[in-house]
Amino acid sequence: MKRISKLLLPLFLLAGICLTSTMSSSSEGGGNPSFEIPVFRGGYDLIRESDPSRETKSITYRVQTKYPAAEIIEFYDSYLNGRGWISSFEICQRHWAESDSGPENSDLRDKLMFVSWQHPDLNLKLVLWLKYGLASTLHSDEVIVEGRLQSLADNQFDDLD
Repeated sequence: MKRISKLLLPLFLLAGICLTSTMSSSSEGGGNPSFEIPVFRGGYDLIRESDPSRETKSITYRVQTKYPAAEIIEFYDSYLNGRGWISSFEICQRHWAESDSGPENSDLRDKLMFVSWQHPDLNLKLVLWLKYGLASTLHSDEVIVEGRLQSLADNQFDDLD
């Protein structure tokens, strides 16, 4: 009996260590099940994805709204700031960037805006891209909204496509 308990003790200790490390790593990143990325009213063609290996959640949808889509940014600011998130607006100015495609003084040029928020207590950040005119199927008053919820330590902003 003593021999069995001597064999089981290390097994229980090892199982406890594995369980503790699994629980702590799964509660830190964008895989946090308690937060879902909200969708602006009237959003359609909604796609939600989750990547447990990278601990991220992402969302893509379209909205009919005229440029510059200020109501979408206001929606996210209101929703997130009221829940303890900090806007990147304090760090960098928000502005629409135009691509090099299309005539120089034309509304047909592609437009893109990047915004983000972070929640230090949850160790999370939400990265949001708003895109006008970047797909041939877009109407002039249609914006694509792409967002990703991720760990604050994850700096992979560029691969939302």
